[in-house]
Amino acid sequence: MNVNWSSGLVMVVGVAALAGQEFALPADWQQRDLEGRWVAYRADLAAHVGDSRRGPDWVRALAAAADWPFLESIAIHEGWGQAGPALQKADAPQWFRVAVWNLNAADSHNLDGARKQALAAGGRGLAWFLAFPAARRGAAAALATELEAHAPGDASGWLPPLDGQELIVQFLDVGPTLQEFGDRQRAEPGVRYVHQIERALRAVRIWNEVDRGHVHKILALTRRPEPGIRTAAFDALMHLAPPLIPWRALLAVATAEGDQESRRLALMAASSSRQPQVVLALFDLAFEPEHPAQATAVAGLQRLYDLGTVQLVERELAGSRLTEPQKTSMRATFGNPPGDDRPGAVATWLEILAVAEATSHPRAASIRAWLTDVTSMVAADVRQQLLRSADEWRRELPLRGSYPAEEREQVARRMRGHLDQLLPARPADGKR
Repeated sequence: MNVNWSSGLVMVVGVAALAGQEFALPADWQQRDLEGRWVAYRADLAAHVGDSRRGPDWVRALAAAADWPFLESIAIHEGWGQAGPALQKADAPQWFRVAVWNLNAADSHNLDGARKQALAAGGRGLAWFLAFPAARRGAAAALATELEAHAPGDASGWLPPLDGQELIVQFLDVGPTLQEFGDRQRAEPGVRYVHQIERALRAVRIWNEVDRGHVHKILALTRRPEPGIRTAAFDALMHLAPPLIPWRALLAVATAEGDQESRRLALMAASSSRQPQVVLALFDLAFEPEHPAQATAVAGLQRLYDLGTVQLVERELAGSRLTEPQKTSMRATFGNPPGDDRPGAVATWLEILAVAEATSHPRAASIRAWLTDVTSMVAADVRQQLLRSADEWRRELPLRGSYPAEEREQVARRMRGHLDQLLPARPADGKR
């Protein structure tokens, strides 16, 4: 066994792997408990970041060793991926519950793979839900309903549902001191380790049963001194459902003086909310040539990438203070035409305009001018499509942002006003 050090983690690499032979589990694998195995596993992956075969090699070796508890830990904290199918193929006692765990995953690949296998369980899956009725909630409830098409089978060998409180929530409450695991093989009783917090944060996007109390705790972890915990916390926030993302707090971090990496991560996490105030802030920062978050703001705008974003960027580039290399980079980033969803872009930017006007944002005039052009200087059939969409929006405004009640009404009132100006209601016969 060879031992290398990096970021306080011991890297354990099998001698066979170093010699270029078939991958093997570390020689001391049996002496390690679950925590010791996790540290060795993650350290080895970190040492082989560019090797796409490394993860699958681990899964194959773990399946060959019938280490179902550790394969389950991978599928819990990193997603269904390849660990889940390995458990299912072996009909390991853990496989069905970890498939159910992945039904809320933010990553559609994890969700779809887990759901497909769980649905194929048929009557055995139904029997599991009958044995553990409390598991029948959220996405799992819909699965259980579909499984009722089968007669109950035998699920007596399958383990009970996983507990998010035990696996994640308890690790979101962190005391003032944490320890690095170092070269231990086994955890010490009563000691909390850095990697346990990072692992729980990584699992948030899989578990996805997060409430605002959890969000508050995750946000607090972005202020921890350990860089790995800070990064994992920002990443967890970035993958929450948009209404749960604490965009105001994240924007405050992104625009304040402080650690540049934290500012970058906070801005990326905030951009996932697609909140109009965040989009406006991204535009501001993207056109500030000397701001340390300029490139990150461009990346955040790229995630929106609709007709409004592309054309507004192009309109502003010529007269901006950006350097020529920055202008060239932005033109390359937004050079490809977006999908032709003009109604969707108009709806998005009507809301952004309403917020820009309510906050006296200096870009309100340019957004209003773009909306006027994009709804009027168009072919007759496109105009009719927009008018039909506007009629639908009058019945139910397509608000994407999260607002307090009074602010929401103010935004809605401004949106209706612009709708009446740009896309007036059609007569009862639908003709214009």
